[in-house]
Amino acid sequence: MLDAELLKHPVVHDCVDALADGRGGLVVYEQGLGGRETLVAAAVRIAHATGKTLTIVDAEILREATAHLARQRGLAAHTFLSPAQAASWPTGFDPDGVLAIHGDVLRNRDLVEPLRAAARDAGVHGQLVVARHSYGSASLDTYTAQLRQITATAFTPAPGAGDSIGAQTPGPVAQRAQSAS
Repeated sequence: MLDAELLKHPVVHDCVDALADGRGGLVVYEQGLGGRETLVAAAVRIAHATGKTLTIVDAEILREATAHLARQRGLAAHTFLSPAQAASWPTGFDPDGVLAIHGDVLRNRDLVEPLRAAARDAGVHGQLVVARHSYGSASLDTYTAQLRQITATAFTPAPGAGDSIGAQTPGPVAQRAQSAS
């Protein structure tokens, strides 16, 4: 379900590089454009570079695909928490580790506050990587250091641009989206 080939696309590759180099951040993406792959790849690179533990919070159905992609990217061990597991995580998250959260889990209202607390801690003491769809909850946006976007217009070349899309690579967004909280 996760497509490692998407990580070869220049827009996705640049986004992973920026998130890894910045030791975290937020990627907002349109459906099918490699947001989850970006989340996992950037988090794995940060864990490698810092020697810290990695915890990924995402949908249970993606557990095996996420583990497979993490192994492909060179990380054999990480903790994967489904929404139900994250809601009942007894001792919290490793505040000094790398925390990767996909925003879809915020559909579970029981997770919003625990993940805000974990994101706040990771943003201060560790590293935080968040991915969400453009229409997803912005509840964790304020805890991230940078924002990257993967949009359909940036993902495909403009008419007449040939195979070159470098000029359309998204950069940091000047105005950060602020959560309502």
